[in-house]
Formats: sequence, structure tokens, C-alpha cells
Amino acid sequence: MSAHAAQQGRLLYATSKAALLALTRNQALALASDRIRVNAVSPGWTWSNVIRDLSGNNRAKADQVAAPFHLNARLVDAEEVAPTVVFLCSPAASGSNGTEIAVDGGYRALGPEQQIAQIAALSG
Repeated sequence: MSAHAAQQGRLLYATSKAALLALTRNQALALASDRIRVNAVSPGWTWSNVIRDLSGNNRAKADQVAAPFHLNARLVDAEEVAPTVVFLCSPAASGSNGTEIAVDGGYRALGPEQQIAQIAALSG
């Protein structure tokens, strides 16, 4: 999401994520003649050491905070990201090059309004 939309307080983070996607596309172009594929996996909020520390190791709390921003109403687990990486490394992904696959529990699909009906809130 950060590479695709403005987010308050995330200027440098969003810029670095957008740069990684540009690097992915350009490296795919540069290496295509050598039959090397370059793709990106973009996980959403993932249960990780960082979120574990920030939440005091409280998964339920972390999921509750993430719920309004994810169609799946929870964090993604690393075990849900890994199969996508394995797929991209396999011959089955030979048609994928220079692209990004989101494994984000629907984080990016919601767009800037997330699951909150902002326009409806104006009249209430």
C-alpha cells in the first residue's frame, strides 16, 4: 500500500517502497535476456517481531488494530506469505516477470477509505 498511496507520516517509508517496485521492474528488464526473472512480494501488516513488540505480544490486540484496514480483518501470518515466494521461485511462475504480488489480507484493496464509510460520516 505504501508504494501506491500517500500515508500520513510515512514519506520516507513510502518512497523506499515505491523505489523497490521501480527497482523490481528495471532489474526484470535488465536481466530478462539472461532468463532471470525479478518479482516483488508485498505483504501487508504481518505478525512479526516488530508488531509483536509494539503490541506487547498481544495478537488479539494487533488483529483488532489491523481489522479496519484489512478485508480479512486481521494481520497476515508469515506462513501465508511464504507460499507466494516459493511460487515465484518455481517454474510455475515462469510467466511472471517485473511484477508485484500483494499478500496483504486485502489491505491494498480497501484504498484510502479503508472499511470506514467516510462520505456517510459527513451527514451524521
